[in-house]
Amino acid sequence: MNIFISSISSYVGYSTALYLHSAGHTIIGSYRTYTKRIESLENLENVTILRIDHSISSCIPTLNFEIDVLINSTGAFLSHNVTKEDILNANTKTALMMSKYIEESKAPKMLINFSTLSIYGDLRLEQINSTTPRAPADLYGSTKLLAEQILDQVSQYLPVVHIRFPVVLGKGAHRAWLPTLLYKFKSNQDIVLYNSSSPYNCCTTLYSVNQFVYSLLSKSMSNYSYACNLGAYGDITIAEIIEKIKNNVNSSSEVLYLQNNLPCCMIDTNEASELGYIVPYTSDCIDYWLSEASI
Repeated sequence: MNIFISSISSYVGYSTALYLHSAGHTIIGSYRTYTKRIESLENLENVTILRIDHSISSCIPTLNFEIDVLINSTGAFLSHNVTKEDILNANTKTALMMSKYIEESKAPKMLINFSTLSIYGDLRLEQINSTTPRAPADLYGSTKLLAEQILDQVSQYLPVVHIRFPVVLGKGAHRAWLPTLLYKFKSNQDIVLYNSSSPYNCCTTLYSVNQFVYSLLSKSMSNYSYACNLGAYGDITIAEIIEKIKNNVNSSSEVLYLQNNLPCCMIDTNEASELGYIVPYTSDCIDYWLSEASI
């Protein structure tokens, strides 16, 4: 298959590209900023890299490639060098460009959109399942939800699969609590922790995500919009995760365990599992993340 991946230089986009390329697919990717990831991809056969800023350009509809699957990996979140306008452009205008391409070309057989669990708002408050209200609490979640709604409009032409990522995915998972904890442990800072006895499943691995995307390519699916929340089997508690990280960095930080009435969020992955997502265990995810973080 010919697979187009927008923002192929991103953490998830790059990993997905390598995985699908190793499986024998032809990869066409776009990027805005040249990085070492782009340099490594340029040396691979059956990989074409294009410098495109989808947020300000309408050049997707003019691509001279036959595209079987379109993967939207483009996104932005607020940081020291990213403005609110950048977030709006990256998360929503890219969706508009892709929907325009699909409506005009009718070419792709599937659209896979990388989204986020932050469309639900505060992830500490409840178990997330198919009936959980979507109530984003920040610009990132709001614009990602808007992008989903924009892309849903083309589900009449092809299957649209929204893959909603959990809080932690790896060392490049911004806004995640595990990288924050890792930094505090390395700095020997003290930590106050709530709900330490709760199991935790709001994580996955890039390998599980890549397997899931790969499995979708071979499925016969109806023209419809599917939303998949990714998570793990919560086999260890938050306190056990903390001890695992602390031991890995030999930290002298003191951890104060407190309890409140807010349950730790659990992710219902039934929809994703039905589509082929192989649910990992939280303990495996933490080991994977610690390896990725190069501790």
